[in-house]
Amino acid sequence: MEEAGFGSRYWPSVLILGVGLAVVTYAYMTLRMGSISRPGPGAFPLVLGLFMTATGVVSTLTIAWKSRAGELPARVVQPDEEEQERFDLKVALFVILALGVFALFVENFGLAPAIFAQIFITASIGNKLSWTARLLLAAGAAAAATLMFAVLLSVPVPIVKWPFGR
Repeated sequence: MEEAGFGSRYWPSVLILGVGLAVVTYAYMTLRMGSISRPGPGAFPLVLGLFMTATGVVSTLTIAWKSRAGELPARVVQPDEEEQERFDLKVALFVILALGVFALFVENFGLAPAIFAQIFITASIGNKLSWTARLLLAAGAAAAATLMFAVLLSVPVPIVKWPFGR
């Protein structure tokens, strides 16, 4: 076992911090910010970069504080090879299927059926949810996506569309 040094504890936080700073710098230097009432194309990346930077700073400081207080383990514990998860082809195929169904459905049937189908397929991967739970989860996600994108954000996407004739 190896000692847990700077890299093993801090690198994820520093990576998030670095990406956040890069996004903030790029958005501020190259994109138009606009105003509060009419945000420009750089407003969202700037805010996202600021959140990432803040997350990286808080995470790095938390790790440093816990390290000094002795709350983190002195050694990194590696799981046994039998305990490590292996690549599961079934899961990968279900995820690819769900993305493909979403891409086909959003154009032909609208946002709500596309989200419903995608969530239902991905919820079916582990067989841990009952059919009723999968249907409720998919319906709730479709309703939430419709509310968020079509109503609150006014994204011009059809909610439900029937492609078979008029």
